[in-house]
Amino acid sequence: MTVVGHPEFSQTVVVHDDGTTDYPLLGNVPIDGMSPEDLNQLLTSVLKRVIDRPLVFVNLSHYAMVELRVVGAVQAPGDTEVRAPADIQNVLASAGGPEPEADLRRVAIIRETESGRVVQQVNLLDYASQDPDSFEPVYVLPGDLVVVPLLERDSYVRVIGAVNIPGPYVPDNNATVIDMIYLAGGPSRFADLNHVRYIQMDDGVGKRETMLDMEDMLERGTDYPQAQPGDVIIISFKDDWKTFSFWAGFVRDMALVASSIVLLSRI
Repeated sequence: MTVVGHPEFSQTVVVHDDGTTDYPLLGNVPIDGMSPEDLNQLLTSVLKRVIDRPLVFVNLSHYAMVELRVVGAVQAPGDTEVRAPADIQNVLASAGGPEPEADLRRVAIIRETESGRVVQQVNLLDYASQDPDSFEPVYVLPGDLVVVPLLERDSYVRVIGAVNIPGPYVPDNNATVIDMIYLAGGPSRFADLNHVRYIQMDDGVGKRETMLDMEDMLERGTDYPQAQPGDVIIISFKDDWKTFSFWAGFVRDMALVASSIVLLSRI
């Protein structure tokens, strides 16, 4: 921080873990999270008490980094660095983001302290839906271990086939088959909603399969079946898409054959 014409007020300061600095005129005022522009305005208002029309320049020489380890169901597990202050969402982003089958309701932050190991469990699904006015970030510290577990098989419904974001999804209370389809991004433009296979698991051993005509159920006002953890929903592709896929594959294979013939003729 440079105050033009007043070297006694110009100095380099470090922002501590609690957000405060050793700059005398700021006292215990936290400045973490402030932009250089905001800090400039704050310093200018404070210095006006002792200097006539202060001219202040603020420059960030470097950011403090938080080094920690992320393991489990993330795209790039291992050691990572995140700019401080580091909240749990930025930490997962630095590890490539969660895997599709990550259980974001049971993310654990493990911290070694002088008094022993402390484990904090975070439900990221609730965390992300907090009211912005009362939002309280969950921060990590250097040396923390973040563990992202996999979903247990009997805790999710798998939605596959002609949907925009196929994968495993945890059903809410009273969630129906159509709710799960839209949770998976909704049907794709190639979806055949007249032929939806609904596989219900029986205690994880047996299974019961039903073919659902979702469009007919919508027209008739029929209630959709309620989805249960462990179930599988398969949305079929339209016949014209299957035909297109067949001919696209046929043309590709013929092109490979033609290329091979040309190469052999040159030998």
